[in-house]
Amino acid sequence: MSFLVLFLFFAIILWQLFKKNTIDAESQYHVRIVAHSKGWLKQHLPVVTFYLAYPRFIHSEMMTHKDFSRSAASSRAIPVAKMLAQVWNNPAMPLHWGINQPGMKAERYFFGWKRNFLRNLWQLCGRMVCVFVWVVMKMGLHKQTANRMLEPWQLMHVTLTTCKLANFFNLRIHKDAQPEICFLATAMKYAVDGSSPVRLNQGDWHLPWVEDEDYILAAQHLKHLTTTDTVTDLLKKMSAARCARSSYANFDGERTVAGDLNTYAKLVESDPVHASPCEHQCTPDALDYTPDATTDVNRLEHVSHWCKWFLHGNLTGYIQYRNTIPNHYKPD
Repeated sequence: MSFLVLFLFFAIILWQLFKKNTIDAESQYHVRIVAHSKGWLKQHLPVVTFYLAYPRFIHSEMMTHKDFSRSAASSRAIPVAKMLAQVWNNPAMPLHWGINQPGMKAERYFFGWKRNFLRNLWQLCGRMVCVFVWVVMKMGLHKQTANRMLEPWQLMHVTLTTCKLANFFNLRIHKDAQPEICFLATAMKYAVDGSSPVRLNQGDWHLPWVEDEDYILAAQHLKHLTTTDTVTDLLKKMSAARCARSSYANFDGERTVAGDLNTYAKLVESDPVHASPCEHQCTPDALDYTPDATTDVNRLEHVSHWCKWFLHGNLTGYIQYRNTIPNHYKPD
């Protein structure tokens, strides 16, 4: 009996390694523009908010770009059972399987049965880890620890906002970039090139995840509140709450004003303040022209600078919502 069990075990392993792998790695990437805006001045760069999905194993490379504001999926927030299902059924998979050589980039790749074998080995490794994670889940280990074991096969879901993409595209859409991040950057550029920004006038806000009907819902909800907040104030909070939801779920779910405000209160109206979801909302700053005669005493020139440059953060030319919130940052 033990011999039969052992035989069946190895037979299953061999079948898992040599079966045709049907996972479509390219379908694991998702790029969607959820807000695209530009201020009224030519000096305003377009500001764009993406909703992205991509393998977690390139997330560290995305994190090196300091011009990006992100609200990303967190292993501490997603239930272990949900993460197990994703890794078991659709593990994050490399796009290319390079042959080892000196340097950071493979010039030659595996094809045919060897590539299929490597893809199956990658998937089988993830499923074996799933077994161990299922055991620790049943033992009661918290998701902030259990999910860490699954990270090489996880997919990231990220809300990302920036007004500076040229350097990112220059570095990542390049023959020396890792194929997976090159694929993602190319899809992002294609999306931006095919999108037209909405014009923002003075006082208008870039509000990711806020739709036209939300203005009506916010106005109706405001009637039941005793507050000095305006509709725009509510929408900024709702947008921040929805960006924060990227950390634990795909956003396309139920939307309620009360639910969003409750999420916002837990994040921002708490101690300490968790203000990173408020980095995605912004409004165009104005230019101030001041006289300057330092270059030529006989000629008066006007030098322009942003009126509230100290509130821009990483969104140059725009007042970032986070920087208007008291105690959003604790200085040394």
